[in-house]
Amino acid sequence: MWPKEVDVDITSWVESLVAGIADVLGDELVGVYLHGSLAMGGYYRPKSDLDLLIVCSTPLGPATREQTARALLTASDRRPTIGDVEASVLQIAHTRRFSHPSPFEMHFSETHSEAIRTGRFDYTIQHTDPDLAAHCTVVRSRGCRLLGEDIGNVFGQIPHEAYLDSIRGDLLWILQDEHLLATPFYGVLNACRVFMVLERGPELVPSKEEAALWALEWAPIVHQTLIRQCLACYRSSVNVTERPTHGHAWDRSRLLGFRDWARTIS
Repeated sequence: MWPKEVDVDITSWVESLVAGIADVLGDELVGVYLHGSLAMGGYYRPKSDLDLLIVCSTPLGPATREQTARALLTASDRRPTIGDVEASVLQIAHTRRFSHPSPFEMHFSETHSEAIRTGRFDYTIQHTDPDLAAHCTVVRSRGCRLLGEDIGNVFGQIPHEAYLDSIRGDLLWILQDEHLLATPFYGVLNACRVFMVLERGPELVPSKEEAALWALEWAPIVHQTLIRQCLACYRSSVNVTERPTHGHAWDRSRLLGFRDWARTIS
């Protein structure tokens, strides 16, 4: 099930989370699928989140959405790592015949935790999310089935144009204003991932780590020191409370120089 050796406390936590989702959704659950760094063998527990797609057979009512959200919140509160849970619930009709941006039943992340905890989360609204094109592409290419039907039976082909639009949308946010100053290593490594796909073709689904190593051979020398610093922060085993900055100051001019160069090629 796991692509590489994973700490026992993490596997136990994930298995407990999946069991909680199965208890809530019952026969409506098609499967739970892992994507992101843990699926691609680049998980670093002081930094990485747990990225999941949960697929259901039919639309969920508000009550079931709330029960699912609270099961994910319980798992979040019990996590053994700093990184949190990022999970989207989708209908199988939308994963088999993908449309962009894809509808989803609900989404859970640390930004929603307090609203869920205090009963202020709105479970009646149906949303779409352009990021799901990238998430579903990763699941099809490099994901792991944690429970349920095989990936090939659940996730249909995602158009390359949708995948490119999804990852480019993330890059546009990174390069907007001074966002890169707030999330240096996340922003730089994600930019490298987009550049690698643009250069080598949309059939490629690289991790942040793989893309950084590639960029060290491709990017101008002036930016390679920053990329190397970001990769070292990503790989570091040091526990930090300020994950976006890794708890230390960054060279503002170097980051903005990378941003300005990246704008010219994206």
